[in-house]
Amino acid sequence: MELKVITKNEFLKSYSFHKNHYWDRKLNENFNLELLYGEKNIKKAIKIFKDNVDVINLETSSYCNRECGYCPVSLFGRNFNINIDQKLFDNVISALERINYDKSFCLNLYNEPLADKKFINHISEIRKKMPKCIIQTNSNGDYIKNINDLIKLEIAGLNKIKITLHTPKKRDFSKDYMKLSLNKFAKKLNFKLNKNQISQLNFNFKVGKLYVDVQCPNWFLDGNYRGETLKNIKNIKKRIYPCVKPFREFTIYYNGNITPCCDIYNSKNYNKNNIGKINLKNKNSIFQIYCQKKLSDWRRNLFGWNTKKGVCANCSSQDLASKKDRVIREKILSNH
Repeated sequence: MELKVITKNEFLKSYSFHKNHYWDRKLNENFNLELLYGEKNIKKAIKIFKDNVDVINLETSSYCNRECGYCPVSLFGRNFNINIDQKLFDNVISALERINYDKSFCLNLYNEPLADKKFINHISEIRKKMPKCIIQTNSNGDYIKNINDLIKLEIAGLNKIKITLHTPKKRDFSKDYMKLSLNKFAKKLNFKLNKNQISQLNFNFKVGKLYVDVQCPNWFLDGNYRGETLKNIKNIKKRIYPCVKPFREFTIYYNGNITPCCDIYNSKNYNKNNIGKINLKNKNSIFQIYCQKKLSDWRRNLFGWNTKKGVCANCSSQDLASKKDRVIREKILSNH
């Protein structure tokens, strides 16, 4: 299978399954107030979920083989291996299949997905049940030995993979070290790096239909404080601007726990800020959780241009909200 070099912009464009950004599509006279105040009627809840969720974050296993200093795993651990219960996986997939889900499906959270021997099977099953969705994942690259490992993922139906080469445990970021890591990883794939790619610590290519992005960011400088779990991130500041994540995304951990967004960590050693758990006896569980009061309250608190509270108070997660939309946001909030 051919390896085709692409630009960073080409990789980023591959994420564009909507012509306009989320807020550009949603902030109008038809904005659904139930997003902010909840909806108990199941038929309405299903429609609200289908109309507003663009990203499903699903963690199919618990284990991570690294403990990076800019990740909560370094504090709370993920050295145990728990695979997602098949009944839990089936509950989520069957619910999404019923609404013909065709947007983004991200198969990782704080685990290393490629450490899971069943991972390819999960991709194949999602691709079979939801042929139009965009399946993606993030990996540290440790389990990729050669190009054949990426080819297997492409054949299974994976559309995108972002591979982040990390700083070693208990070490600060070093550009020289990351250059060595980038070169080493490129050699495994028989990819010839140019000076610009080495300097930018990034290269991109396609294997068949699979988009691949390899990067070496300084997460100590540019990372997120992950729901107050980290104190050593340098860009912590008071958050004023809105957050799109609890609107656009639905986040499910390996144990079925739901958090408001992917930046709020969850594991067996840290269960703060859960807003629900998948009920295996309820085929509509994900829709009801998305529209329940707990998550709706969270969305309402993050909707306006105001100082955020709790675990969101210092979050640096990006949002393309514009200050020009302040008036329409205030009008929407006043309509209840």
